[in-house]
Amino acid sequence: MKSRLSIVAVVFVAVIVIVFLAAVVMPVVAAEITRISNIDDSYIGKEVTVSGVIVTLSNNIPETGTIQTYDPGGISVLKVDDGSGTLLVSSDPRLLGAVYEDMWVMATGLYAGEGIIYADMVGEDIARLYIIDITVKALQEFQEYYYDDPVRIRGNITRIEQTAGKTKLVIDDHTGEMAVTYNAEIADIMIGDTVIVEGKCYRNMIGATAVTVQRPEPEATPSPTPIPSVTPTPTLPHTPTPMAAGGKGALPPYLIVIIIAAVAVAGVLIGFKVKERLMRKQE
Repeated sequence: MKSRLSIVAVVFVAVIVIVFLAAVVMPVVAAEITRISNIDDSYIGKEVTVSGVIVTLSNNIPETGTIQTYDPGGISVLKVDDGSGTLLVSSDPRLLGAVYEDMWVMATGLYAGEGIIYADMVGEDIARLYIIDITVKALQEFQEYYYDDPVRIRGNITRIEQTAGKTKLVIDDHTGEMAVTYNAEIADIMIGDTVIVEGKCYRNMIGATAVTVQRPEPEATPSPTPIPSVTPTPTLPHTPTPMAAGGKGALPPYLIVIIIAAVAVAGVLIGFKVKERLMRKQE
């Protein structure tokens, strides 16, 4: 009996969890997303759902003539850009998880006019996790299929048009050209730069949420290796052979020995001859 009651309790808890998820999560996932550029005064008082990247975070809505504002700290205000335009999403901080700039979120709430939504549902846009790397040719051939999908293309800039707070580009990825609109000015870009564009595809253009310029890292110029100088081998100065008197060179030692020996032998022979003559005279 107790085991049956335990099974019933587990089933009951599971049903409650499923119902809760269906009531809280599914409306955000299944909601029809509206392009920010399409939201006008006809949407005032109506519930809308937008999806875009967080540009800035703050805790107050700028003062306006007709929109109610709150003291700083009472709310969290997200400036969201979906590539077609920007608006402010105001929400109770307790409804927000860990949000940060450049995070892609989906927000649902009442549009109050003047570009402000009072949201009661804000969460990470799961579809953004599956951004598609694609070619311009594929986007042009299947415009309806990729409409409103997050995409990423890479190519070279062939045209630049910058106005206050907006940049328009034409990107060539070698399969075709695509117009790109970015709701901010991009400093230090030039025709020919390689860029990565992320945003939503709207048929023949991309509403960019990020434009990243890619430039090759400058190559380090190697310092020339110093060539060691060759130190000449020191040579002993030549000492000339001393010259004897008369300007001739001194005789080698062996010749001197031979001469002395010859003189000695000659002296001995002469001595014998002299002695021989003296003995003959005495006879």
